[in-house]
Order: sequence, then C-alpha cells, then structure tokens
Amino acid sequence: MFNTTHYFNRFINTSTSATPVSPQSTDHNNVQSKIQQAAQQASEGKIAQPQQPGIEDGAKLEAIDWTTYKPGYNDLFRGEQKVKADALLERMSPEQQDFIISNIGDYVSLLKDDDIFQLAENLSDEEVSQFTDIMIAMQSEGHYGYIYPKSSDFQGPIHIRDVMQTLADSKPSLRQQILDQAHIYAEQVQLTEKPDTYSRKELLNPPKNSSMDNLKTFLNTLHNVKDHQSLMNNLDSVDETQKIPLMQVYILDEELAVRSHQMLKNKAFSPEAKEGLLQFIAETAEKTLLYTKGWQLVNSSKDLENTSLKLDQDDHYYGVGTGMIEDTLDLLDNYRFTDDQLLNMTGELNRLDRSNQRAYIEITVQGMGHLFGKDHNEEPVDMADHKAALSAIASVRGNSDARNLVMLSRLGEYKEYDEYLKAGQYFAKQNEDSAKDMSQTAEALVSHAWLSQHRYGVEPPIETADDSYQAPMMNFDTIKILRQLHELSAKERDLSIDRLHTFSALSQEMLDPRLTESAENQR
Repeated sequence: MFNTTHYFNRFINTSTSATPVSPQSTDHNNVQSKIQQAAQQASEGKIAQPQQPGIEDGAKLEAIDWTTYKPGYNDLFRGEQKVKADALLERMSPEQQDFIISNIGDYVSLLKDDDIFQLAENLSDEEVSQFTDIMIAMQSEGHYGYIYPKSSDFQGPIHIRDVMQTLADSKPSLRQQILDQAHIYAEQVQLTEKPDTYSRKELLNPPKNSSMDNLKTFLNTLHNVKDHQSLMNNLDSVDETQKIPLMQVYILDEELAVRSHQMLKNKAFSPEAKEGLLQFIAETAEKTLLYTKGWQLVNSSKDLENTSLKLDQDDHYYGVGTGMIEDTLDLLDNYRFTDDQLLNMTGELNRLDRSNQRAYIEITVQGMGHLFGKDHNEEPVDMADHKAALSAIASVRGNSDARNLVMLSRLGEYKEYDEYLKAGQYFAKQNEDSAKDMSQTAEALVSHAWLSQHRYGVEPPIETADDSYQAPMMNFDTIKILRQLHELSAKERDLSIDRLHTFSALSQEMLDPRLTESAENQR
C-alpha cells in the first residue's frame, strides 16, 4: 500500500508544540484534520459516501466494497446528460423506466450518445415506447446491444444503432411500418434472468434465446435489403404465416424474394400448395451459406492426389442455393401445374436432403425442357394436359439411384484413400463440363423413360399404408440402363451418356409430348 505521509508533511505542520491559536489558524487546522482523516480512510480501503440530501448529520456511513460495487443511474448521469436521459425516460412507461434503470449498464453507452435523442425527437410517445421494447428485447441474449443472425452464415452482428439508423433514414410512414412489425416480434421475446454467478462458458457463449428468432429474422432482413419500402409493402400484403419464410428468402437474395412474393400473390394455387412451395424455397434459402457467394468447385489440379472433393461439398454454396430457388420459380413461370402436381413435387422435395433436392430439380428442369423445348416465349405449358409426360419425369426424379447418378455426373473419377472407412475423393471437372454432363445425364434418363413408357405403358406407383403420394415406378428398361451406367468408370459413363443424349436429340419429334399425345388422340 502506498505511504502518503510525505505528501501531507510538505503542506501540513504536524508539530504538537503549543502555540497561540488564531481564528485563521483554527480553520487551517480543521482542513488539516479533514485531509489527514481522508488519507487514513484511503489507507484502510474505506471511502465515505458523500452526504446526500435527506441523510441526517451523524448518520453512520457505510464503506463501499468496490469489488462488488455497481454504479447506478444517478452515478452515471450528471448535468446535461442526466437532463436528456431523464426527459427520454419520462416518455417511457413506468415498467420500461424501471427495467432500463435496473439494467443501466446495458444502456449507458446509448443514453450518453446524441443519436438516440435525435431519433426520439422525431418519434411520437407511442413510437418511443415501441422502440424501447425492441431495444430491451435486443439485449435479452446479453451481447451488449448486438444480435447475431440465426443462421450460421458468418454474417456480422446487428447492433441497436443499426436499427436506429434505419429508422432515422426512413420516412415517417415507413418508420411506422418498421416499428409496428418489429414490435410484434419484440413482444414475443421472453426475457431471461441474468446469472448471478460467474460462468466463463456463458460469458463467451451466452445461451441462445429461441423466442428471439422472429425478431432476429426481421432485423436481419432490414439489414440486408436495400429497398425497405418495397420490403414492408410486400410483407404487409401476405399472410402472417408467410412473412418469416419470405424474409428468409430476402436475406439470401432480394430479387428472388420479390419473385417469390409475386408467386404468392399472382399464382392461382391453393393455400396448401403455396405453403409447401414457400416452405421449400425458404428452407433452401436459410440453409444456403451467404459467405460462399462467388465460391465454386474448381479443377485446380489434374493430380488425383491433390483433390479432395466430396459428392456434397458444394451443396450449401450460395450459387447452388440461389440456383435451386431460381430454377423452381422458372418452372412455375414456364409450366402451369395443377395443385396436386405441385403438392406432390414440393412434398417430395421437402422430404429429401440437399444433394437429392439438387438432383430432383435438375431432372425436372432439364427433363421438361428436353421434352417441351426450352423456348418459353409462348404461354406456359398446361401440365394438366400432359400428365403422361410428367409421369415419366416423376419416375426418374423419384428414383434415388437416378438422382445419385445425376449428382455423380458432375464429378470425375472416384479414388478411395481409406479402405477401412470406405472414404474417398472425386476428381473435379471444369465448371462448364460439370454443368453439361449433369444436364445431359438428366435429359438422357428422362428421354429413355418417356420413350420406354410409350412402349410399355406407365408403371403404377407403389401403394403406401398412409395413402401418401409415391412417384410412378421407373420402367424396367430404364432401370437396366441406370444400373449399367452406375457400374462404369466416370470416363466410360460420360461417353455412354453422350451417346444416349445424341440419340434422344435425334428423336426430338418423337419426344415432344404435344406431338405424340396429339397423334395418339387422333388415332
């Protein structure tokens, strides 16, 4: 402990010799006494609390234990800062005031900054109350005003100040729309008690509050979208149950979200069909990793020893996820499905993992384009008139071996590097070769299934105990071709697919369902 005696001895006469005392020297001695008393208290680790109005002279002063001391509202705010903070608190409800003051450490930096007061000047009392509830809800996970997006996409956190800036930049009508929607989600947040014991684990990784999910999704959407007015208008025009799924698409890609909204508003599907479709699109968006924007699998080396690509390595890449959603929306624009057809398709998709979903969509898109042509300047093809053609496509995309072959076709040879674990790696093709081989494999399988269906008829679907939809069975000839292709090396498989695809291209007139089905009807 520091010895402070020499500081006081320079200014204070500590001699005890008797000398005449004048009134002036009496005052001087009183000051000396007080300073010495303060120094003694400091050396003992005790600091008397300053006298406050309402405390009687002679009341016992309690020493402050600085190891547990937490400054309160009146300790942190003084002068002009306190005047401003008091004025803002007076516009809040008593419950909000109590919460803010009781947890002032979480809000001190905000209330000492002019931004919140400038924003409050432009808000009505009701809007101030809404914003306060949102601010309190954002603190519920204990990240000092930050919230972290629900998806593990390495996005940066969103701070209360980001929300304040969005509100400050918005026109009054838009600001009210944002506050109304955010407040609905803030009211869903269940505030958790702060722990009263130290936990390093919880300090570094505070427990998640799942009741915040909707608020996080909304604020994350605001943070990622440029046109806030269009966003709010679109959200206000859909059902409450459709808002969060639509926002998940907005977070991934604003243009695709606008197209998804147009689908919900303009397509004449049943509510059940729209729900299944939006569920697939939203889950695809949510599982797509935003930080992989621009990433692609590339052939960096022709040496197999230097490649280590898994079959599903790029499943959640940004380009793959956005491509799946775009292909799905293109299908809805180019073909007019019945409710049952759409429900069957989305029902199957929602039960599959990501790799199988990719192959399923690839088979559907390439197969329908191969049968009906890829020039879609005309009216959408009415699939109610082409159930047989859709049945052939469904038999291929509903077959797990066919989906697996389509996924394998985008990669080269397989080399096993751990015989015990049966683990291996694939050679990466050039991007253009990968896309071409994948689409040609899908087209070749659909062409074969369609031509064989003309010869043998449509195979009945497998009956299920719960009467749920099952895709038609693939005909035997196509199953036989599929098995043979699986037994070939990647190089032999690609050559065989090329020959099958060439044959199907030469048989284009035989493939077009609009021609073949019309001829059959005339007979």
